[in-house]
Amino acid sequence: MPKITHNMSNTPTYKSWTAMKQRCLNSKTKYYYLYGGKGIKIHTGWLSSFENFLEDMGERPGIEYSIHRVDSEGNYAPDNCEWITKSENCSLAFKNKKRGSLSEEHKRKLSLSQIRRKLPEEIKNKMSKSRLGKKHSIETKQRMSEAQKRRYNK
Repeated sequence: MPKITHNMSNTPTYKSWTAMKQRCLNSKTKYYYLYGGKGIKIHTGWLSSFENFLEDMGERPGIEYSIHRVDSEGNYAPDNCEWITKSENCSLAFKNKKRGSLSEEHKRKLSLSQIRRKLPEEIKNKMSKSRLGKKHSIETKQRMSEAQKRRYNK
């Protein structure tokens, strides 16, 4: 393994770079099926060198930022990536998805709060949190702690 010379291996930018590589290259990671499994690739200059990635992207502006692919079907490349906040990324992802286009596997991985955050405001306003709570799946109920079950069943 080559010697690290950039002294940035503990920075948010470096962690974003390694996470990007894991999503695209390591089939054992949780979300590989959404990235490498779908054929998303990494620009060869970025793949071989953190310094190249840093030169093209700059430092991650803050901890609340993540790397974003402008064309969600495109690769991680200088002309297709930018730093945006995680909430902006979630908002864009929801706007780009057509209703019902999530795979069944991905639907099961979303928590109730994640689903609620993705709903348009007008729907959120019409639905009370207690009404949403009654929609828990059997699997979700089984994962609840005893305290959560007591609150849920009130």
